[in-house]
Amino acid sequence: MAHAQVRTRGEGSAGDDGVTRVATAESAGLATHDRDTALSGTVVRRLSAEREEPAWMLRFRLRALDALEASSEPGASRLRSAIDAEDVVSDRVGVRPRPASPRGYSFADAVAESERAYRLVRDELESLGVLFMGMDEAVREHSGTLQELLGSVVPPEDDPSAALNGAVWSGGTFLYVPPGVRVQVPLQPEIRADFRKTEPFERSLLVAGPGSSVEFIDGCTAPVLTSAALHASVVEVIAREGASVKCITLQNWSRDVDNYVSKRAHVSAGAAVGAVLGIFLSLNVIATLIRKLNDALGLTSIVVTYDVSESLKLVDYIYVIAEGRLMGEGTPETLLASEDPYLRQFLKALPDGPVRFHFPARPLAEELRLK
Repeated sequence: MAHAQVRTRGEGSAGDDGVTRVATAESAGLATHDRDTALSGTVVRRLSAEREEPAWMLRFRLRALDALEASSEPGASRLRSAIDAEDVVSDRVGVRPRPASPRGYSFADAVAESERAYRLVRDELESLGVLFMGMDEAVREHSGTLQELLGSVVPPEDDPSAALNGAVWSGGTFLYVPPGVRVQVPLQPEIRADFRKTEPFERSLLVAGPGSSVEFIDGCTAPVLTSAALHASVVEVIAREGASVKCITLQNWSRDVDNYVSKRAHVSAGAAVGAVLGIFLSLNVIATLIRKLNDALGLTSIVVTYDVSESLKLVDYIYVIAEGRLMGEGTPETLLASEDPYLRQFLKALPDGPVRFHFPARPLAEELRLK
């Protein structure tokens, strides 16, 4: 796998713990009032300094920045210009690893017992030697392991979004399962982008030792935003001999989020990695995309849906089919103006009409066999 040459643009000093760390933002001469708005080496050094990262992590970030700046791929310049460096440096994505709710557990119970459940599962994982923590914490506490493995599966030179993530990553999850350990509960961090301009660039590293097994659920969600946002994440999976890793990704984005995700696994002999991706979007998001593609490329698409109100904004012609026969056809305007009782009920979601909403039923006491 090819790697770009690393150029060290900042010096570090050895601390009492023997780990070489970069200087603080103040000692590096990066005053808080003198901040770049464009992504640059100065911004990346300041980001690393504020996080008190080891010198190797700064070199990794600068290497990624070099790859982004050198990239001639389509979209690279757009990614570079889409970043507000002020937001990136001040970003603190809210990520805390936690166990997924046990199957059958109610939402109310999960809220009430979340802290207790988290402590119990965390204690159990620690007793098995499982490491499950945020990437920022892992860089500090397991620097040697991270230095060896970070970027070994998805290097910054892979593509522009991977390079961008490598330069400004913030948050994410580190998971290590020792050889032979079988984790019985799904493990899930949650990333919520509840901000207006700050971009989340989480980076996760999952390592399963020989003969181990684990299920990892990666959940990301963002509300409806008033301005466009960018999400560029990286997930690296390393499955050693005979290991089993299942990765489930659940994402719920608003229409204003540009989502770039790089996920890859190194799978050793006899190991297995399964991936499931679920992205929750309203039909309006998909409909807008289909409409634009159709208009731009002169395409014709057939949409089969129960979402009547959203599909009416998309289609040029409608066929209404029910009970094995054609109930009506025409343009949205024509069908909406129709006096046909069946079409009116269906298109306007009327509770009663040819299809009855209420059906005859026996008295409640009789239904419950109280008599």
